[in-house]
Amino acid sequence: LYDKVLYLPGERYNYLVMGDAREEDLDVNTVILHFAGCNPWQSGPKNGLYRLWWKYAKKTPFYVELMEEQLWRAEGIESDGNAIGMREIEIRAIYEVAFSLKGKGLIKRWLINNHKVICIYGAGAMAEVLYELLEAEDAWCLVTGVFDRSKKGEMHGIPIENEVTRKDNAILVITPALKPNEIVKLIRKDTDWPYDIYILREFLYKVIL
Repeated sequence: LYDKVLYLPGERYNYLVMGDAREEDLDVNTVILHFAGCNPWQSGPKNGLYRLWWKYAKKTPFYVELMEEQLWRAEGIESDGNAIGMREIEIRAIYEVAFSLKGKGLIKRWLINNHKVICIYGAGAMAEVLYELLEAEDAWCLVTGVFDRSKKGEMHGIPIENEVTRKDNAILVITPALKPNEIVKLIRKDTDWPYDIYILREFLYKVIL
């Protein structure tokens, strides 16, 4: 490969962010920042580029997990206090991505393109957020089931079932914001649900990406 190597300028494609780096030090053409020894996702110094990293982290599906890691590192162990804090972060992330999606038709298009219908687990506030998104796209008709162990009646015309039951070719979206990943594990363990299961935030990001 001696004569087949393309050398790229490090200041543009591997800009080393050290402890005293500032955003104003960046060249306008900088493409890749390399956080060396001051990782914002761990406990590195709060330099001028710290917020920039979190700004872009916030746009990814991993934002809540990164925040959770920060909380656990600060407190040493997972606690109920962390769980409550994570619920607030989860809710905020859901509202932000939902705002960017509303009325664009992306959810309906994703479901139709993937030949899927949707079931909802939980009939609370975050389920209402999902309802508003689907209703704005005239896609509530693609919901074939709503499950909630603690509620009765119906959700916008769909009977609420207290147990998860199999629906043909349906993905399951977990809407509660408190420990949603644990809910996924329990459903996988206790039911024979054969299709994909997403927590709400992950599903919305999947539609966008």
